[in-house]
Amino acid sequence: AGVSGTEFTLNGSATNGSGAWSVKSGDATINAGKVTVNSGSSATLTYTVTSNQTPSCGTASDDVVFTVNSSPTVSITSVDAICYGAKIQMTANVTGGTWSVEGGDSFGTFNGNEYTAPVQHEGAVVIYTYVDGNGCTGEDTETIEFSSCSLFCTYSQGYYGNPGGKSCHVD
Repeated sequence: AGVSGTEFTLNGSATNGSGAWSVKSGDATINAGKVTVNSGSSATLTYTVTSNQTPSCGTASDDVVFTVNSSPTVSITSVDAICYGAKIQMTANVTGGTWSVEGGDSFGTFNGNEYTAPVQHEGAVVIYTYVDGNGCTGEDTETIEFSSCSLFCTYSQGYYGNPGGKSCHVD
């Protein structure tokens, strides 16, 4: 398990001999007692012990298989600018993840996948985090811009008292 580029420390011990790690097969490198296995691949490593006894007892070896799963690809469906205080349903390419807002509740809140925009700030960054069955995490962010209701206003004869007869609808 792990992520591409992560080093794992190799441990092995030998009694009456010395041990060494080697890559038997796969996409891995060993350097200074650590192995790196590239994401989405596997590698078989061999630990070989060579006897230092006289007479020599020869060598013995054992294999260890490392498999590194790829992180899931997560993509939030983009959204247009929304009104302050408006509610929208956020979606992503995978379900079962967790929605959050960078900067905390003053930048909006989530109830499930329903996002409620704040009544202040110019925009917010929403985050969707998904953990797959292997325990690997994928994440995506989307910047949502807010605008005053005036972008969604229409002029009507029926709205006396409003500037210019505008009727605004937040939803």
